[in-house]
Parts: sequence; C-alpha cells; structure tokens
Amino acid sequence: RGAGAVAEAVGHGARGASWLEELVSILDAPRIVWVMVPAGEPTQATVDELASLLDAGDTIVDGGNSKWTDDVTRGEALAL
Repeated sequence: RGAGAVAEAVGHGARGASWLEELVSILDAPRIVWVMVPAGEPTQATVDELASLLDAGDTIVDGGNSKWTDDVTRGEALAL
C-alpha cells in the first residue's frame, strides 16, 4: 500500500491505487480483489473495509498466510 510499491507496480504495467476505495472504483464488476497482507488483524481489517465497498457477486481472495479456518469464518460472514 506504500506509494513506492504502487509506483513500482505501475512501472511494470499494473494499474495503481493508493486506497481500497480507489482500487474498487477502477475495477470492472464483478470484481475480484486478491488480498496479500499479514495474517490476523491486518487481514480482517482489509476484508472488513472491502466488504463495505464491494457488491454482491464480487470476490475477495485471501492470498496471504491466514489460517484457513479464519477464511471459512470470513466467507460465512460475507455470504450473508
């Protein structure tokens, strides 16, 4: 999420976004957001924020090192 990391990715051809709101706004629906943040609270906070920004039919993929049972719980909560 740091500006340097975003600039480096853009330099390799990616589209850059500095905030989750910006990221969601530049993706075409249905959106797939791949999350790669540290396990625990950083992942939960990211998923919670994305849940408030995404629509039904969008997908969040936890590509980090979270325990799989945490993702089962998140998946059940997001399916509501």
